[in-house]
Amino acid sequence: MFKIAKKDHVEQLLSRVCAAQVLGQAKKRDYWISVFLDSHDAKMQAVARANKQFKFNRRFSKTDLQGIAQKIDPWKGTSEPAIVHLKRKPSDPDNFRIFMDFGIENRSLQYLVRRPLEVLADIVPYQYTLKGGLRSAILHVAKAMSAGPVWAIELDVEDCYPSFNANELPSLLPLPKEVTNHVVVANGLHLVPGNIQYHFGPSGDDDPGLPWELDATLEAARRGIPQGSAVSSLVAETMLAIALRQIPDGIGERVAYGDNCLVIAAKEGDVVTMIKALGGALECHPAGRFRPNVKYFPPGEPIKFLGHCLTAKLGGKIRIDPSPQNREKFEAKIAAKLNHLLVGKLGKRSRKRRYREAKHFIQSWTAAFALCDGIGDLQVHWLNKLAKVEIN
Repeated sequence: MFKIAKKDHVEQLLSRVCAAQVLGQAKKRDYWISVFLDSHDAKMQAVARANKQFKFNRRFSKTDLQGIAQKIDPWKGTSEPAIVHLKRKPSDPDNFRIFMDFGIENRSLQYLVRRPLEVLADIVPYQYTLKGGLRSAILHVAKAMSAGPVWAIELDVEDCYPSFNANELPSLLPLPKEVTNHVVVANGLHLVPGNIQYHFGPSGDDDPGLPWELDATLEAARRGIPQGSAVSSLVAETMLAIALRQIPDGIGERVAYGDNCLVIAAKEGDVVTMIKALGGALECHPAGRFRPNVKYFPPGEPIKFLGHCLTAKLGGKIRIDPSPQNREKFEAKIAAKLNHLLVGKLGKRSRKRRYREAKHFIQSWTAAFALCDGIGDLQVHWLNKLAKVEIN
């Protein structure tokens, strides 16, 4: 019979983890973390949370969830396949990004170990991935720019997730090493090829494909922490905070979102000092040797950050727009959807579905850029075009 996890019991265990951390009692903290990871109530919460991430047709019954909670063991991991896919990088269509699709057991383990990491996360105030989100990050940049002409430098980490050293992470995270090795890092997963077969596998009886490319892709997928894991973003955030703390205080503003960091100051020398400190900390980071890329924004030049373009106007006003690249991609995609509705040979049901998809795309894209000037007018413009296509 399916039993609801006892929330109070789970929160009580997490509060004991926090209390031990505050008192500097590492052994007691580790003990309560182990108790939490063994708790059936904690496992049930993790399984229920994981199940909600799947589409309705992939969700499990309550009876199945009970069995999964009894089965999963973070110390041993799971043999459930993690499916490796490739996705073209928007900035470089000739290159791919590796990401993984996880099943219910892997997802449940990830959410289980995420909870103690969440309550112990020690991040800096200007890291917005977990607290505040993209909106807060962009508003922080706009406020810094409104004070007057500024220099800015953006730093992002090249191939951030694969750059983590799987041998070093277990000693840096407050988890049992076996748990980190079987749940957090990629080389502890049972990886199987997904769409990489399409790119490098055989296309026919006489075509052997590119087996060395397939093997190389799987080997690359085993590095660092896996893209697509429910715990990877939190691990990355807490590890990058170690480097961000090396930026000198009091000489400028800092805004971080994921592996992107923007430093802003009135003087060129100050932003250079800050970015050198951050770059040096990343290159000798205890969790891996991270390779930083930097981009300079002199005074008066628009700052492009996190898909937005911020431009200083007279009187300290800051105009915010989608980046030109994002605007072009949106307009090309919605134009293609409208053209398909206009000239495509669609049945009544298919046409209605395509119309709903196009409307949702317009609304969701403009919502993602809600801070941008004139975004409401842009939404109305495209919704009106869509309505005219539907009428015709």
